[in-house]
Amino acid sequence: MVQRAIDPLTGASRDNILISREDTQRLGIADGDPIRLFSNVGSYFGRARIDQMKPGNLEVHWPEGNVLLSAAAIDPDSMEPDYNTTVTIE
Repeated sequence: MVQRAIDPLTGASRDNILISREDTQRLGIADGDPIRLFSNVGSYFGRARIDQMKPGNLEVHWPEGNVLLSAAAIDPDSMEPDYNTTVTIE
């Protein structure tokens, strides 16, 4: 869990959306471009950060990315949200 303005492991800022180089090339996105993610429950505005991600996957910081998660998809034992969701990029 990172509670700083910059992640000391990745160098990513709180609003960065980590994305693979392959996905940025396919989508026409440059490093630092503003992008918005949409899920079925919300949206998140951030900036693309090219990183070592598996194509087809994204990463955002917690708790900023929680706006993309369903409040109904909660593990009944731990009460943790399901941190996996499907998003589209604009």
